[in-house]
Amino acid sequence: MTAFNLVMTGENFPVSSVRVDDFSFRHRPLKEMVRVPIAIQAENELATMQILSERFDVAVKKPDDLDKQSEGLVQLATTFFDYVGRRTITAVGHNAQWLLPGSESRKSEILRLLANQAPAETMLGTNPITADLAYSFKRGNESIARVTVSTSNPGDVVLDFNFHFDLSAHGSAVEAVDQLRDSLRIVEEIGHNMEALVKVSA
Repeated sequence: MTAFNLVMTGENFPVSSVRVDDFSFRHRPLKEMVRVPIAIQAENELATMQILSERFDVAVKKPDDLDKQSEGLVQLATTFFDYVGRRTITAVGHNAQWLLPGSESRKSEILRLLANQAPAETMLGTNPITADLAYSFKRGNESIARVTVSTSNPGDVVLDFNFHFDLSAHGSAVEAVDQLRDSLRIVEEIGHNMEALVKVSA
């Protein structure tokens, strides 16, 4: 896993009243980098935080210990609840990226594994060079999960994940936030499955 973050959305977050001193990640305080009436950016050596009037976003800088890091992001979100209340959150998102090492030269092979290329070849009149394939699925309590297999960017193939929790119908922000580590386990499982699939096809 190369990156992951936690996002909460809502309306009229009280940006101007937020005190960065109240927030810490793994017992390390955050340093305020930018403060304007509509936005705050803060960070330490391990994590970043951005607060806008309709969005709260916390991310790790370099994934390593996923248990501790996901717990740290959940704690940042819990501190933010003290400012906005749980009922003002309308959606929660868990996002992650997984890089397939050594896959840059095998993009066309990976496309053949994941998609029926014959119709695309007929349509284009040639073999597709790259494509981004998006899959939607549901594995837990999320409203919907998506993974995009991106081969169009330079470098190795990236699996880009989003687990979306729409709280307008049901569910609570606290429960959705607390499921971050569960979402990351699914990312790990799918990432390892993809690595095994690519290896088998070699």
